Amino acid sequence: MGPTTTATYIYAYIAFAVVYLASAAALAIAGFRASTRLARCTQEPAASETSVPPERVIPRAFRLLDWVQGSALLAIAYVVVSAGLGSLILKGQPASVVNLVWIVLNAAAAGAAVVLAVLGTRELAGIADADVACTPGDRAAQDLQRVSTRLGASAVVVLLVGVFVAVNLVSVIADLSTLLKTDFLL
Repeated sequence: MGPTTTATYIYAYIAFAVVYLASAAALAIAGFRASTRLARCTQEPAASETSVPPERVIPRAFRLLDWVQGSALLAIAYVVVSAGLGSLILKGQPASVVNLVWIVLNAAAAGAAVVLAVLGTRELAGIADADVACTPGDRAAQDLQRVSTRLGASAVVVLLVGVFVAVNLVSVIADLSTLLKTDFLL
């Protein structure tokens, strides 16, 4: 089994899917936890002397939002690029060359998924450690509420994309013997 065979591509996809699912789960959990934490702040003002102003938490929340949304976009971009690579085979490119590019795509996408999860987890830690001092109804509390809502919605999107990847992974594993007999996959 050489590096350009369909079997190598299939196993690379399985590895990517598993890594992506773990990353998506970590980011979805981070998004939900941060969303809940920020929403609680807008309802119950912090009374601690060590409280931080919301302006110090809002940038972290927006960065976390970027990483969560990036995770959903990563899977969508993977599907689009894979479709483009499949069309190259139909246009006459050798399947072995395209499979090699697919393998590189899988490695790059898995690496990106890990980086997104690490960055998201770091931002969550910063949000979770902060005792945010906000006054319900003020501008900062409204900003926190908006980012909280967006984080929750983005976490749901990541979960839905994760379900799609999981269903596809189950399908690939269930038909593995058939897929291994093909010259190329679209």
